[in-house]
Amino acid sequence: AGPGLFRGALAALRCRGPYCRSWLQRPVSAYPIPDNEAERQAALDDQCILDTEPDEDFDRITRLASQMLGVPIALISLVDRQRQWFLSRVGLEPRETPRELAFCAHTICSDDVMVVSDATADARFRDNPLVTGDPHIRFYAGVPLQTRSGFNLGTLCVISREPRQLAGTEHQLLKDLGGMVTQYLESRRNSYRCPLTGLQNRRPFHEAGQREFLRARQSGESLSLLLFGLDGFA
Repeated sequence: AGPGLFRGALAALRCRGPYCRSWLQRPVSAYPIPDNEAERQAALDDQCILDTEPDEDFDRITRLASQMLGVPIALISLVDRQRQWFLSRVGLEPRETPRELAFCAHTICSDDVMVVSDATADARFRDNPLVTGDPHIRFYAGVPLQTRSGFNLGTLCVISREPRQLAGTEHQLLKDLGGMVTQYLESRRNSYRCPLTGLQNRRPFHEAGQREFLRARQSGESLSLLLFGLDGFA
């Protein structure tokens, strides 16, 4: 099993921050599940990107989305087992929220842009703590980040605290920016692969190990490391 699977198992048990506490205090509607959820999750794990450090390539796109669409919040959200984790974010401090609260959990069930012009008038979201409380979402528009294999890993989304619509060419602009995110994800994934075997090279394991060592040091927990090699492999 690769590091993506290991991190995915940890993610199923972890959610931190004020939105997580808020979710535990009040019920919300269950989120929809894509028909290909198991395969979709495996494709997300295969990216080896959850819980990584900020990346300027992705941050540049969220800044453009915020500026070009005139909204205070823009996010690249990856929908994990029990959370949405923000690969990049503008105008929002938390790095993740529970999947139960995620507008993006609805977006990945379709292949088109999802627009919510006023969340307080939408039965799916009007009681959502992200609508009734901080960051007070009113407008949401998200485009699925779909791989070449057809799996929606997450979204590029924009959010406003005022009701509005996507106007004119903004719909296509959001799709184009989402396509750039997907392209960067594919390029990054390919850089983690051995061109001869198609298997993961040492880079994702090294990065995953660095993050786990740092997490163990910060939490004071013990950590074990097992190394093994394959003789005669060419």
